[in-house]
Amino acid sequence: MSLSASVSRKATQSAMEEQKDVTQVTIEEPPMTCEQTRTLMTHLVENNNLVPEFKTNRTHLREDFLLRLMDICACFSAEKFSKHSAVTVTVDELIFQHTLLSFGELISAYSQVNKAWGTSMEIGVFCEAEDFQTGGVRKICSAYFTFVSLDQNKKKIRLPPLSHGKYHQLTI
Repeated sequence: MSLSASVSRKATQSAMEEQKDVTQVTIEEPPMTCEQTRTLMTHLVENNNLVPEFKTNRTHLREDFLLRLMDICACFSAEKFSKHSAVTVTVDELIFQHTLLSFGELISAYSQVNKAWGTSMEIGVFCEAEDFQTGGVRKICSAYFTFVSLDQNKKKIRLPPLSHGKYHQLTI
């Protein structure tokens, strides 16, 4: 055996022994909690968000606008949780309350992932309106959305586990 082959062999053995001493650590992220998926969106009510009620000379918030705001807020929570694009599958228990609003009021939409199973997740959403003149805050709408997340090929993906932590569902 030549000197260079012997040196090369010893260097290879030495490198292999060093690799044995190095512990391969794979850090697995702990499951995300419901609370960590929370999203808050705010919107200032503008005239184009309102529909006049001619009998009482008051204005109602356009429900299509409110539903769109809720869907976007829920989608942020879904994508935060899955770390992939998400799409709405269903909307359940959509309840409108107190939709009489005025120009300049602030709408806040809150959402979080409540449950995740297989490829689907449930997101609870509720909206409040705040009147700056009176300081009053009132609930105006709530719903549950079901989302799935998609990979780059638009195929449903299996979701990671969801930890409920000390909170389980967003109260709506």
